[in-house]
Amino acid sequence: LSDHVRQIDFFTTIAAREKKARGERSSLFRLALHPFGKFLRMYFLKAGFLDGTAGFVVAVTGAYYVFLKYAKLRELDRAERHLSDLAQLDYGYRDVSDRLDKIASLRDSG
Repeated sequence: LSDHVRQIDFFTTIAAREKKARGERSSLFRLALHPFGKFLRMYFLKAGFLDGTAGFVVAVTGAYYVFLKYAKLRELDRAERHLSDLAQLDYGYRDVSDRLDKIASLRDSG
């Protein structure tokens, strides 16, 4: 099971990056409901319940895969947004000396 969890971590990173490259975005809806839908499909529609505990574990790990994929995609979205916000910051200073001059003028006027 621990090997499978490591593989899930590895492959969800790849899947999230592929979704990001295709322009897909994550949302709270996808993050909350898609894993639940995956569990329902695997456990009930594909009759995982007939396999007892093993079927339950497979359905939960499938749901975990989907959750992690969308969580990582959301993390990529947030990181991109944060970097975009930082790139758009414009304080009106051309270089460090302008900043120092502005600080000095504020100190002198106060």
